[in-house]
Amino acid sequence: MSLTEDMQGVAPGAYFAPSPPTIVGNRILVGGATQADSSTQTPSGVVRAYNVRNGRREWAWDIGRTGNAGEYTNGTPHAATPFVADPDLGLVYVATGSPPLITDGTEPREFDRRYANSIVALELGTGNPRWSFQTTRDDVWNYGHVAQPVLVNLPAPGRIQRALVRATKYGDVFALDRATGRSLRPAKDVATPAGSGLPLSTTQLRSDISFLPEPLTEQDLWGVTPLDHLVCRIKFKRARYEGPFTPPGLIPTITYPGAMGNIGWGGIAIDQRSKLIVANTNAIASYDRMVRGADGSYEKHSEPFLGPLGVPCNEPPWGFLQLFDLKTNDHIWKHPIGTARDAGPLGIPSLLPFRIGTPSLGGLLLTEGALTFHAGTADNYLRAYALYTGEELWKARLPASGQASPMTYTTSSGRQFVVIAAGGNERLGTKTGDYLVAYALPES
Repeated sequence: MSLTEDMQGVAPGAYFAPSPPTIVGNRILVGGATQADSSTQTPSGVVRAYNVRNGRREWAWDIGRTGNAGEYTNGTPHAATPFVADPDLGLVYVATGSPPLITDGTEPREFDRRYANSIVALELGTGNPRWSFQTTRDDVWNYGHVAQPVLVNLPAPGRIQRALVRATKYGDVFALDRATGRSLRPAKDVATPAGSGLPLSTTQLRSDISFLPEPLTEQDLWGVTPLDHLVCRIKFKRARYEGPFTPPGLIPTITYPGAMGNIGWGGIAIDQRSKLIVANTNAIASYDRMVRGADGSYEKHSEPFLGPLGVPCNEPPWGFLQLFDLKTNDHIWKHPIGTARDAGPLGIPSLLPFRIGTPSLGGLLLTEGALTFHAGTADNYLRAYALYTGEELWKARLPASGQASPMTYTTSSGRQFVVIAAGGNERLGTKTGDYLVAYALPES
């Protein structure tokens, strides 16, 4: 079977599947990645189910389809992350990306506005949507979902709540009833900045569970040299910044957290016994503006908010490991992670072992022994942390940076292994490679 079947205008690299399929019963569920946030002419963000035995397509969820049997709707928000499913409820949960950026004055498509930046519960048997929950309205900040939700059972008076926990890219976390989509934790609408000329909602939904960093101020700026500091202050004063939902415009704007996200594609991990959320978070801003092209249309130009030496304009730490208690709604701890050994100005490693809190891209592994494994920092280490305190208990040097999610398995003899793909990440500027590295507990 070809995933380009019934797709329109699939140029090389325009459509690909970055996540493994989800298999539930006799169905293979597949999404894909596009540049749907940039144009309505990119391939569709359709979700499809195939029969696991014969490969025949059983259903397709195309949010713009009106029932004709032709090609899928171009430019719809994609579903690039892994899916999760609850077979008992007969539902699969799909996280969608950002809508197309409309800059020519026309009205956005209604189905994009409804389903972008959402968790959508689809019926496993038909692909029909049962419910949807939107976390960002009229997204122009690149806050589309980049990580899968997590299923967890939460204690409630006299019963157990079957919950789905969704971390947004900007750092809020929503806990939803996975049968109905109803929010299980406090969430409220807040007013957001206006004045960009883009068709934007005047409010956004915010959760009481949040890893969002404190607002950026001029006092937070710094530089490796006085010139760095001065350039960063000038850029800050020239830009508009009114919090995480400052809309882009013709003058520069600061998006914080930026394109890397506060919570990246690795998502969060939840300890099923204690109901504790562990998250590796970033505090890096983007410097954005709308640029007019030769044909009169506008496009968004975004770059990291850096000084002349390629170092972030806000002072470190830039990366943290954090723990949140879902039962009590309390932050337990927050610690910087990552050293300056493999990073430095102009991309030159400083070789300094000091913990500065580097940006990180990569997932988390929790074990029943209350350990958290993580390797996504900008230095080349896999580390183990104590779940309840965040103390670093162990680390091992990798041949390249580990911007991936660790995994664990146990052999028939009972020996446990932890494995990490050490491939690096050009976007993060870390050392790239092509390694699989495994570590094991002692045989004794």
